[in-house]
Amino acid sequence: MGTNIPASRREPAAPASSRAGAALSRGSLGLAGAVGLAAALGCSLFLPQPTPVPEVDAVLDRFGDPQADADAAFLDLAEAMTEDPLGVEATALGRLDDPNPEVRLMAVYALAETASTPAGLRALRQELDAEDPTERALAAEGLLRRGESQALPVLIGLLDDETPLRGAEPPVDMWGFASELLLRYTDRDFGLSTAESIAAASEAKPAWEQWWQSSAETIEWNEDEQQFRSLP
Repeated sequence: MGTNIPASRREPAAPASSRAGAALSRGSLGLAGAVGLAAALGCSLFLPQPTPVPEVDAVLDRFGDPQADADAAFLDLAEAMTEDPLGVEATALGRLDDPNPEVRLMAVYALAETASTPAGLRALRQELDAEDPTERALAAEGLLRRGESQALPVLIGLLDDETPLRGAEPPVDMWGFASELLLRYTDRDFGLSTAESIAAASEAKPAWEQWWQSSAETIEWNEDEQQFRSLP
């Protein structure tokens, strides 16, 4: 049973800036956590402002060039994401509306891998409404890794979609990709683990939709297990 401490005995709360600074000094927060904490506390942190990187822009352009080596471009993008994730995030943000669908796809992928600032996370959430199902699926995966449950209904909606996931090696259809993510990031099954066809995945879809409708407000993100847990 909890204890209600009388107001007169409570310690005064530390200023927001002090609480944020203490958390950062302990090294308990990554960049995304620091930004989120600052926003929640209503204070600003002197964090580096990400700026687009011309070299990353050039790498993204290569995905739109049919003569370019896409595998080499992917390796260069992966290296950039490791060495300068903030720069990649800022660059990807500027290419989400690129007229070339392949460049746009890789910009969404790069953002899903690197988003940590409020602008990046906001743009990733907006991609859940993208017209292209692969872009929606990549954005959903990126948000699920960050514990954001609004991505779940997007994946549930793809359980009866047999569109190939663009750029996937080995090839996989959308329903298979969505099934894999739902099984990985939730504690539910509803027959997906044994679904070997779009027909089987489609049969499971109503149960998943019902689960989401009844559990959307109560599921919790388990950081240790990297999975959403349904409350009893």
